[in-house]
Amino acid sequence: RRMGREFSSRMHGVPAICAATLGAMLFGLGFMTSMARRGTKNGKNDPNNLMPTRNRMHGNHAEYAQYAAAAMLYINSRTGGNPGLAINAICVAFTLARISICYGISLQSVNSPRFFGALGTYVLGFALSLAVLTV
Repeated sequence: RRMGREFSSRMHGVPAICAATLGAMLFGLGFMTSMARRGTKNGKNDPNNLMPTRNRMHGNHAEYAQYAAAAMLYINSRTGGNPGLAINAICVAFTLARISICYGISLQSVNSPRFFGALGTYVLGFALSLAVLTV
């Protein structure tokens, strides 16, 4: 019985499970898209036209930022504003990864900020999705 009570007290209901599932799908599918694009070299930018680069930066950021912000706010509300050092570090690192990838895209070439920004987005975004279920 005690085990059942502990489990039920840790459950967050359907919305949290759905949010975590959507987050895991978002970051997983984004990673698969990046790998497919990399394999076809379909990620090249035209150095003479900045509009596609700016559109790509905006679109890429819009894909991930809203879920991460919602997950961070949910976690913050569930923990009474004190999610702990590990989750705070994940939030800050995710934000830095998003800044890094936007900077990397602006360079219009394959580069370290773009690679590590993308990697950080996928790994840390998935971690945020799992954190939604653990708080």
